[in-house]
Amino acid sequence: MALGVTAAPETLSWSRLAERGWAPAQPQATRRLKCTRRYIAVRVLIIEDYPDSAANLGDYLEDHGHTVDFAGDGITGLHLAVVNEFDAIVLDLALPGMDGLEVCRKLRQEAGKNTPVLMLTARDRLEDKLAGFETGADDYLVKPFELQEVEVRLEVLTTRGIRRA
Repeated sequence: MALGVTAAPETLSWSRLAERGWAPAQPQATRRLKCTRRYIAVRVLIIEDYPDSAANLGDYLEDHGHTVDFAGDGITGLHLAVVNEFDAIVLDLALPGMDGLEVCRKLRQEAGKNTPVLMLTARDRLEDKLAGFETGADDYLVKPFELQEVEVRLEVLTTRGIRRA
């Protein structure tokens, strides 16, 4: 069966999609909870080996006024974190080259960097979380996550002066 377009595609609203059973009644992605705090611009390094995940988070943060840089492996991520100044680092654990725990440990112990680190990973066991904090993470969030929550956590980490002395 050949697929062809004979007319302009129909524009469907979320309510029409929901009526047809194709979407929830209210899209989760476009709902933004009201928050009374003031948003600040943050310079973030995202160290994530899945390009789609990194791009999704990076696009969201950039659309909200933040500056984002990327690394697809632990070695590159550690290098960028050491030679540049970032307000915060989003760090996955399962990375090629060097895992996120080792990146965080080297960042703290060898490079002496105090940049706040948010570990963002699928590892949800208590042992994994404790290991993350032991290596120097400031926060730990398990995938899947809400983009708005990541943004708020990054802003809190940077505005409350979590940086170690």
